[in-house]
Formats: sequence, structure tokens, C-alpha cells
Amino acid sequence: MAKRKNTYTMNLFNNRFAMSTTAKSVQPAISAQNYSSMLHGLPWDQMAKDYQMTNGTAAQNYFGDFGKAQPKYPSVFKVIQQANPNFGLAAFSEWRQILNGITEADAAVNTQPSASLKSFDDVANYIGSVQFKDTALVYMQSDYMDGQGHGKGWYNDNYWDQYTKYDALFKKVMDKLEATGHSHDTLVIANSDHGGSLTNHGSAEHTKDASNENIFIGIGGETVNSGHRLQGGSNADISALILHALQIKQPASMTGRVFDPSAFLPQTELAQKHRHVEAVNLEQGRNKFALKFVAQSHRTVKALDARIDLAGQSIEKIKVPKGTTILRQDIQDGILKLTLSFETAPTENLAQVTLKRNGNAPTKATIQQAMLGTDSGEEILPDLTNSIATTKK
Repeated sequence: MAKRKNTYTMNLFNNRFAMSTTAKSVQPAISAQNYSSMLHGLPWDQMAKDYQMTNGTAAQNYFGDFGKAQPKYPSVFKVIQQANPNFGLAAFSEWRQILNGITEADAAVNTQPSASLKSFDDVANYIGSVQFKDTALVYMQSDYMDGQGHGKGWYNDNYWDQYTKYDALFKKVMDKLEATGHSHDTLVIANSDHGGSLTNHGSAEHTKDASNENIFIGIGGETVNSGHRLQGGSNADISALILHALQIKQPASMTGRVFDPSAFLPQTELAQKHRHVEAVNLEQGRNKFALKFVAQSHRTVKALDARIDLAGQSIEKIKVPKGTTILRQDIQDGILKLTLSFETAPTENLAQVTLKRNGNAPTKATIQQAMLGTDSGEEILPDLTNSIATTKK
């Protein structure tokens, strides 16, 4: 550990991200096979033979689904594109085979090859662009350290000396997310395609040392359990993590999964991260509850969309302050979907809901999820709390 001089990146992964150091590459532990697994959501050896791209064929051929009306192994880009054609998609790679072969040529992705060590700059610039606001996924690949490992060996003095370059590169991207306000609505996933030993990695003709398969997966974002150590994971799980974050259904072809759900906190536990953000509290009373708002910044909140578990109860009435409009009041599977709009920024009281108790059902409702919207169109994920109203004597 003393040889690792990349202090920013280590702090980022170990303290701000949730991190697995027991993750594994897919077999064989080679670049094309693992990038195929990441982007198409299943281990390379589970694909049909004519879809199994190698480092050589990825430079010469398109992925097997190119031009097909019904893709067999759609990439995460294609899945997102089908779920919402209005979502933007972008990819930057220093290894062009990812853009020209492993990613389908007919996927609606804004692709750009990057010069060595410049993919971070390209992503930071893209984050600062107008297009990023409507972009669902930005993919980025840097292979400078892969070249160092092949040329001079993995995990030696040269390797760690060269890796210090990544401190400034990671910081540039994370700082741009923070400066643009997108650190609050962006999930960042960092991983490696494979490990290594000597100057080789896990192809059949080279060493089969276990270090070839050793990789990391780091996950950072607003809902991530920062500093938590995760267990397991595979490169085939990357697409599953992306689709989970976007709340897009995973296709049957993808066998990857959210390998350790403890990476993510429910919204009701986000207060423990001590974010400087607005809050909504459900204050439970006798056969009723009130929604209370706590402002934390200069932002002008104009809307609330909430999901409230009624715990088996039905609603008798909802009372809102003057200037507040109920846009939606639906109950599905015991969950109240409540959408409010505000003529002016709300003060403390958002709504009071009177409940009609159903039989022996418990009386405690809980707010589970909520999103706030501002006058500038910004979405805010607020802290949520559930409490019992104090009785005034």
C-alpha cells in the first residue's frame, strides 16, 4: 500500500464510493472478451460462437447483432435506446475496438475515439456540454495502464508510479460533475477489464495466475452507501448496475445482476450521508399524517412527487395549503402516488392526509420515495424521514 501514491483516487474509491476488491473478470481475462461482457450484460463464454469477439476480430468486424431487427445480445446502449429513444448516449474510448466493433455500429451512440490519457478530458468536456443534461449513459475507457502492464509488468514500482497520473484525471471528471450540479444525479461506476501478472494476462497460451482475474468495481453516487465494502461482482454485472440505476427493465439476454444490493441505500437512509439538501418528513398522527418540508438552499421548489406506503389504509381526504395543487392522487398496491405543484416555494406544510382505517390494519404510513422539482427544471432527491407527531398539552 505504501507504493500507491494516487491518494485522491484511493480516497474516492474507499471513502466516497462503495467498493468491491473481490470482483472477477470473465474468462478468458482478455480485453475484448471483458468489454463485450460489460456492455452486453452476460459472460463472453455464454454468447453464441459467432458473437464471441476477440481483440483481433473486434478490430475487423461489427458485433453480430448489427443490422438485425431483433438483436440476440443487445448492448446496454440498445436497451436504453429502446426504453426511451429521447435519451442521449455517448461513448469515449482510447481503444477503438470498443466503439467500432464491440458496440453495435447502428446503436444511437455519440462515439468518439480518445487519444491516450485523454478520455477523461473528453468526458469532463461532455459533462459541461448542453447534451449531457439529456444523456442517460456516458461510457469511457482508458487503456494507458493496460499498456504499462503489458510493457513493463503489473503492480511493480513503474506501475504505481504511472498510476499517479490518474489522480488528476479522476479528479477532473468528479470536479466537473460537482461544478455542474450533476454529482447529485449521476451514478459513477469504475472497473477494470482484467488484472495481470508478469507482462501477460489470462489467455490460454499465457499464465493462468489468479491475479489475471482480479479486478475492482467501485460505485459512487447520491444513493450509494459511501465507504461500504462490497463482495463479489463480475464484469458481466456492469450493464445490470446501469439499468438498475436508470430503472430500465433488464432484457432476458442479460444474465448479469446487481451483485451486492448493499451498495445502495434506500432514500429513507440518505440522511446519514449528511448531504446539504432539502428534506421531506412524514409526521404521523392519529388516523392522519402531515408532510413537512425543510428547505436547505436558495433553490425554488415548485413540485413534489412522492410514494407513500399507506400500510393498508385508504384516504378520506387530502388538504393542501393555498397555492398548492394536487396533480395526482393515485393508490396502487397500497402505495399513494402523490404529486403536488406549488405557485410559490413551499414553507413548512405541504399537505395533511386524513386516513380511513381499514379493519385491523396498522395506522402507520411511511414515505418511501420522493423527488422535488425546481423552477429551473432541476430534480432534487431529498432526505426523507418518518416520525410521530408530538402531542401538545
